[in-house]
Amino acid sequence: MSVEEATKVVRRYLDGHSTEVLARDAVFTMMGTGEQFRGPDAIGAMLQHFYHGVFEAHAEERNLIVTDGHAVLEAEVVGQLREPLGDVAPSGAEVRVPLCVVYELRGGSIVAARIYLETDRLRQS
Repeated sequence: MSVEEATKVVRRYLDGHSTEVLARDAVFTMMGTGEQFRGPDAIGAMLQHFYHGVFEAHAEERNLIVTDGHAVLEAEVVGQLREPLGDVAPSGAEVRVPLCVVYELRGGSIVAARIYLETDRLRQS
């Protein structure tokens, strides 16, 4: 997969969390907890719950680096925490939480993602 093709796949995913570009056996892993989400339906449900359940938020992209088989997104989750996240209770205040995601791509699809969310920032807000 060329860098140009990989960029199109990642862009399509990021511009609306399109699960259509996920491989049927894609696995997204929350690195802080080890929790895994397998397949487009489970990944889509996790994203919906995260951005419109736990948070009412969106990701603000800072950097996107794409190679022929990987992409790395640096962003901030911006919005309000609406449900407890670990030991952090929702405060109603706007939060900005650093986020980094490392994607693996093969055959025109995203096959894996490792998600790093800086939850310590929530304790400071």
